[in-house]
Amino acid sequence: MYCDAFSDASEKAYGLSIYLKSISALGEVKVCLVTSKSRVSPLKQISIPRLELCGAVLAAKLMKKVKEALNLQIIAVHFWSDSTIVISWIHRESRELKTFVANRVSKIHQLSSCDQWHHIASEQNPADALSRGLLPEELRDDSLWWNGPELLLQSAY
Repeated sequence: MYCDAFSDASEKAYGLSIYLKSISALGEVKVCLVTSKSRVSPLKQISIPRLELCGAVLAAKLMKKVKEALNLQIIAVHFWSDSTIVISWIHRESRELKTFVANRVSKIHQLSSCDQWHHIASEQNPADALSRGLLPEELRDDSLWWNGPELLLQSAY
């Protein structure tokens, strides 16, 4: 089993979605949405990269809870963000960063390792549905939301 978390943010909201992936003995790949979470962006003006970082922290926290709740043998965990700024912050030492960013990067470092964090194109990020907001009927028919991006169907990435 593999777990993948995708996070995203906008001026209005930030959030994440987590997918569980299994590969059968025959090499058949199955992917399913396990959970998601979203938050309304604070009223105080915060930059998009900082909101993206808040989404990344939320992803790391929820992934820990999902792993504990599922009680399965997880082979690998991957985190995905469409923000290159967030990925670069996560790959730095928190002491090199300003306080707001440093505190959140430190929390991410406590819950995950830098090599688990990857960049994904915005159009492949299922968490985009949370940040831009979709109507229920749009979400119902959104294959990217329910099945995750195509890259999850690869046996290795």
